[in-house]
Amino acid sequence: MKILALIVALLSVPAFAADHSPWPGRATEQAQATQACCVGTGCQGGFECCCPLPKKPTCVNAVITPLSGGRSECKPQSCGTCQ
Repeated sequence: MKILALIVALLSVPAFAADHSPWPGRATEQAQATQACCVGTGCQGGFECCCPLPKKPTCVNAVITPLSGGRSECKPQSCGTCQ
């Protein structure tokens, strides 16, 4: 009975029960620490361009042109060169 109590006590200690998996988004945070990014608007929503530091990216937004009949034409977004 003492052994069972010891096992239960050890399993309830936070050090043994802790989840040691990486934090969600940690890889993204680390990547952003070595990159500079810009966010722009695209044909289907937002987009992101990134460059390694110390260079900076340029985001060229999509150009949406209304057409007759309720349609539209989209010139897609792009990422400029890293400068």
